[in-house]
Amino acid sequence: MVTLSVRHVPDAVYRALRTRADNHGRSTEAEILAILEEVVTRSPERVRLGKVLSEERPEDDRKESEPED
Repeated sequence: MVTLSVRHVPDAVYRALRTRADNHGRSTEAEILAILEEVVTRSPERVRLGKVLSEERPEDDRKESEPED
């Protein structure tokens, strides 16, 4: 697993996270992870890496960067 650090969190945001975590009976870290998981993995708008990669066309990139005559 990766460790993620977030710096410069505004005091009001931290207090809201702390309150939300208390309401759910978990630590602030667990609450933040739950929020991230919900937004990233369960959202219908989430980006699917395989779809993004399958839509990439390296030859299209070359055409855009080459000047036309």
